[in-house]
Amino acid sequence: MAVSVAVSGYASGDHCVLVDAFPATDGTAVVRRRLSRPWPRLGGCGPQIAWHLAAAGVPAACLTWVAADDVGSALLAQLERSGADTAGVVVGGRRTAESFIAYDAGGRSACFYDPGDATRDDLAPGQRALVAAADLVCLTVGPAGATRAALAATRPEARLVWSVKADPDAYPSELVEGLLERADVVALSAGERDFLEQRAPGKAPREDAIVIETRGADGVCWRRGERGGHVPVRPLDVRDTTGAGDALVAGVIAQLVRDADDVPTAVAAGIDSSRALLERRGREE
Repeated sequence: MAVSVAVSGYASGDHCVLVDAFPATDGTAVVRRRLSRPWPRLGGCGPQIAWHLAAAGVPAACLTWVAADDVGSALLAQLERSGADTAGVVVGGRRTAESFIAYDAGGRSACFYDPGDATRDDLAPGQRALVAAADLVCLTVGPAGATRAALAATRPEARLVWSVKADPDAYPSELVEGLLERADVVALSAGERDFLEQRAPGKAPREDAIVIETRGADGVCWRRGERGGHVPVRPLDVRDTTGAGDALVAGVIAQLVRDADDVPTAVAAGIDSSRALLERRGREE
């Protein structure tokens, strides 16, 4: 399985906690439990997908940005321990991005994101070279300029996977149109469908592209051309679901690396990958 994979996207230090209820204005919520292990935990779609790919035996080069601070050092160490290739991690700036995510007893969540100052709106020469050498490129939410550069550097014969996120700063309309025209696999949640329609009215993924849509407790739908299907999922009682979608995308990619044409098996592998993450989180909670 000599396939080169490059994954691009923001990194962040995730701090997930459990509270009884969200506070009213000027109120306080008491943290009942820290959910992230370690603290902070490696976060960001790109690093998470690269981490899961390495765990599945598909080493991937992670293209991301961290600062030369304690958080950045911790995230880089976690990524290195995963077995992912960290040659595409650029270290610069003074403050790594961090996410502060609270879950309440009802399963709702609220996220406060500090973007830091480590990210750059372009690819460094070494990052661009990793993309140009890759047989499969996975683009996740990141700086728009860096995504444009990665899209331009992807070889025509390489497969392109786009993991969608409803972030208007990361995805101006012209970039969304370019990604829809090029992507061989488009992975999104049901809630992100409206975002794509708003950013690129009348545009849709290529007819021959694999489109995978997660629908929470209602399972996962997929289509490729005239073929399609719906796969139910078993609900799990887990508080911290951060990164479950990234685990699914990684599972899909790992299986497509083994067999590029077996979409049902790839979707099933993605669901298994996501379930394994959530089951592990449940044991930790």
